[in-house]
Amino acid sequence: TWRNSSPANFTFSIKVSRFITHLKRLRDTGEAVEKFIARAKILGEKLGPLLYQLPPNMPRNDDVLESFLSILPGGIKHVFEFRHQS
Repeated sequence: TWRNSSPANFTFSIKVSRFITHLKRLRDTGEAVEKFIARAKILGEKLGPLLYQLPPNMPRNDDVLESFLSILPGGIKHVFEFRHQS
């Protein structure tokens, strides 16, 4: 596994599935997020931040973002790349 074959102090940063960011656009993603994070946790202490790279044509929507943030578990770093100019 990547976890076992990487150096002891190595940290993985993982880009979250485009199904969540591009196809679902952060809406109704509870089950998909749960499954993705469960798989990511296999990395254990080597799990670093999860990157949510949003599509360039997805304008700012505070309600959608707030709802999405409410389903994210603690104990993991979540980082976002907002690519729309809004």
